[in-house]
Amino acid sequence: LPVYTFATSALAGVSAEEAAQLGGPTLTLFGAEKAGNKEGTIPPYTGTGVKAPPRWDPKNPGQRPDPYGEKPLFSITAQNAAQYADKLDAMIEVFKRYPNFRMDVYPSHRDWVFPQYVLDNTVKNATACRAVDQELKLEGCHGGVPFPIPKTGNEAMWNHITSYQAWTVDRKSESWIVPASGEPVLVNRGKHLQNWPYYDPDRKEPLPTDSLCYRYLGKTEAPARAAGGQ
Repeated sequence: LPVYTFATSALAGVSAEEAAQLGGPTLTLFGAEKAGNKEGTIPPYTGTGVKAPPRWDPKNPGQRPDPYGEKPLFSITAQNAAQYADKLDAMIEVFKRYPNFRMDVYPSHRDWVFPQYVLDNTVKNATACRAVDQELKLEGCHGGVPFPIPKTGNEAMWNHITSYQAWTVDRKSESWIVPASGEPVLVNRGKHLQNWPYYDPDRKEPLPTDSLCYRYLGKTEAPARAAGGQ
């Protein structure tokens, strides 16, 4: 009888010594560089979140007033766009087609703050989370960044796929496009319920290997030709 041998790759987390960098002077608890850039356009990460401005009304969450109250550092127009061409990519074409278009540039901020349980789970994952079955499944992972110090492209992609947004979100949204005519066209208006079982805050044990990362239920309300769809 023939004998078949199968090889399954499993990459373990980083060493305890390497994981100790998380939360230190160089890396945040979720693996990002703490330092800003040398030009000073990207500030260092402090772990301090932005506070809601006084004008924000929690009873009207659809209105999001500016929490910073800042003025633009500068503006880019068709007249000076060539000066910033190395950073504009395809936006250069927008300035060519619409000479009155203006892009205001504001200071950068790094105010994203994770819930504490996500940070705690991320530290656990650094040494315990593994990518198995050709790195296509997760094993031994908690609800946090699976690979805060990624070593492979697949690990980096898992960080993206499981990126924290919330545990559950109930929202309404609209999508519009503006064609060359300048007349806005409604693409979709609907209600959306999104849930990330991966980030269940009550779970204390690692997630099973075949756990769902994300699930979604949506209902389209407009335009009329798409109403009722999901």
